[in-house]
Amino acid sequence: MNIYKVTDHKNHKQKLLNLIASIPKTTLKEHGTVDKISHTDWSLTGKQEYWKYFTNNILKTFGDYFCNTYRNNSFKITNGWFQQYQRHDTHGWHTHDNVLYSCIYYLEMPICAMKTEFKNPKNDKIETFNVEEGDILTFSSSIKHRSKSFKNNKRKTVIAFNIK
Repeated sequence: MNIYKVTDHKNHKQKLLNLIASIPKTTLKEHGTVDKISHTDWSLTGKQEYWKYFTNNILKTFGDYFCNTYRNNSFKITNGWFQQYQRHDTHGWHTHDNVLYSCIYYLEMPICAMKTEFKNPKNDKIETFNVEEGDILTFSSSIKHRSKSFKNNKRKTVIAFNIK
């Protein structure tokens, strides 16, 4: 697990939230699962404007950090998407196949109870990490993780992406 603090997060936050708000409301509710996400572009085709902004203003610096931290000459993002969680939304336990790393940018996380939970692969204990709004958490894509349901009226927004 590795945490990267996004420079000038407060400035980027409002611009990204405005761009995400311009995307027509698209929910995700999977049959046979507990997954319920109020707004996401997971199933939309084409790169959205928020992704272009994110790539140009955040991923360039993050990419340098990632390459230095993981001693790679380059990195390739295979896909990226946003998710907005409202009261009672959830994303059940899952992993990301065919990639090495998964990343979560906590664009909007007003309370700590909204942190992503992870299952420790050694003992299946549930853990969270000391992330806060404005952080990008990088982790092995094979580690089970989830976004559990919360009962308050706050909203959580993440931008997630996978690295090969």
